[in-house]
Amino acid sequence: MAAPKPLKHKELKPEELRWKCDPNILKFKSTEDIDPIEGILGQERALKAIRMGVDLRSPGYNIYIAGLSGSGKATTVKQMLEKISSDCPRLYDYAYVNNFRDPDQPLLIKFHKGQAREFKQDLNAAIEVLKQRIPIALESELYLSRKKNIVDEYNQKEQELMNSFDAELRKKGFSLGQIRVGEQIRPDIIPLIDGQPVPVFQLEELIKQKKLTKEDAQQIVLDYNGQQPKLQIIFKKGLKISQEFQEKLQQLEKESAEVIVLGIFEGLKEKYNSNSALEHLNLVEENILDNIQIFKGIKPEGEMTQEGMLIDYFREYDLNIILDNSETNECPVIVETNPTYINLFGTIEKVNDGKGNWYSDFTNIKSGSMLRANGGYLVLNVMHLFEEPGVWKSLKRILTYNKLEIQESPYHFSMSSTSLKPQPIDIDTKVIL
Repeated sequence: MAAPKPLKHKELKPEELRWKCDPNILKFKSTEDIDPIEGILGQERALKAIRMGVDLRSPGYNIYIAGLSGSGKATTVKQMLEKISSDCPRLYDYAYVNNFRDPDQPLLIKFHKGQAREFKQDLNAAIEVLKQRIPIALESELYLSRKKNIVDEYNQKEQELMNSFDAELRKKGFSLGQIRVGEQIRPDIIPLIDGQPVPVFQLEELIKQKKLTKEDAQQIVLDYNGQQPKLQIIFKKGLKISQEFQEKLQQLEKESAEVIVLGIFEGLKEKYNSNSALEHLNLVEENILDNIQIFKGIKPEGEMTQEGMLIDYFREYDLNIILDNSETNECPVIVETNPTYINLFGTIEKVNDGKGNWYSDFTNIKSGSMLRANGGYLVLNVMHLFEEPGVWKSLKRILTYNKLEIQESPYHFSMSSTSLKPQPIDIDTKVIL
């Protein structure tokens, strides 16, 4: 076999071993005059894959980017997201409201962008108007006249009931009277001795004074005990009349306030006619008509309970806006650098009443970056996720079902035995790790 021919190499001089750039070949005076290179050099396929992943809006398409530290992954993603930030699905506002039927399960209302803040202002304004107009309606001549008729009717029925029973008792030597028991006064049957009412407990004194024989006293007591069942029947009838009286008064108050309430809420229903908002307005309207007394000032705003907790009876008509996109003009891009459970998924805060009691309601629900990125993109460092307990597992569950349930962090000590279960939120967030 013939020996291989020796390769021909070009002999280089020492000064030729180093490449020198000729400035004359450059068409600019300074690098400030040119745009920086976008993307990652030599990673065209990777860039194409990232671009496709960013453009896909279907559920379940998220992105994981791997590479050496400092290779420009984060910068590349930010540049791509900035370019498509204007091409974004419709954004919404989200708010939680009181569930009047089950306060432990707050209800979610989804608004078009910018409507949540407007809805809150309109509803609060409506409540303020009702605070002023309902008391005026309950002081009108028409209302007072109808109330007087109800009171007169009640007094007449009660008087007829008592007079009828008293007449029956007098035929048997008794009368219907009242006795004091402690701090209370209650009706009782009073024996008549020589036409004068004498309570049963004073019969012993008459025996000592020889104004009454022991045998007669025993017979009076026996007859007295025999009338007690009838007294109980009359007492129950009186309670029923009193309950009917209270119900008629409440119905009168409701009818007098109903015209005002329905008139104010009719405008709100026309303006906010989505299913969830309309349902909430109906519930608020119903609750107001069932609780007219708080608008009369009977239950003062800010009253204290026995436990020392501050009560605001109008708080349950408030709106807790957890996401306000009214000033968001582009697709949300959230870069979460501290992905703790609370920062990512939100939480339900607890409020201390100053006496060791902790409580929460729908106004204490707070959102996290997962919801703030809804409809857009959430950029996370995967190593930071693994460092936080429970975050990776919870994130996978949310992305699997596209549902966000805001809860207290299960990895923090709970200071209350009660917990809220807010209505879940549909999530359309693309996660980029």
